[in-house]
Amino acid sequence: MTQKKERRAVFLSFEFEKDHQRWKAFLGDGKERCKFALVDRSLPAAVHDDKWRKEVKQRMQKSDVVIVLLGQDTHNAPGVKDELSLAGEVKCPVVQLRPQGKNYGLVAGSQAVCVSKWTRINEMLRSPKAYVANRAN
Repeated sequence: MTQKKERRAVFLSFEFEKDHQRWKAFLGDGKERCKFALVDRSLPAAVHDDKWRKEVKQRMQKSDVVIVLLGQDTHNAPGVKDELSLAGEVKCPVVQLRPQGKNYGLVAGSQAVCVSKWTRINEMLRSPKAYVANRAN
């Protein structure tokens, strides 16, 4: 009998135009490799108006963690910067996920960095607030 996985609500922040495949891959890999059942609270489009900001805040309030999927240009993406600012407003922990072997720039205003390795991701998802508190920049 398969044991039911504990759920974790995640808001994935990424450079929408360039890293959409990274988002899909993370969620796809997570179905097999994550010890938790991931509930994706991300928005399906990048539109930066008041309605978008309100929806982002509502989704983040229902999330356990905001995970920034770092890509080559994520640190320059205005939407990601806006999302991190909104995460701060709703006090949702933020973790930047850096791909193994890559030295991509970090997004300013982040709280912690995690290597993109499922053993580390599972550790972070066990208790995101504690993880951020122990690894804050």
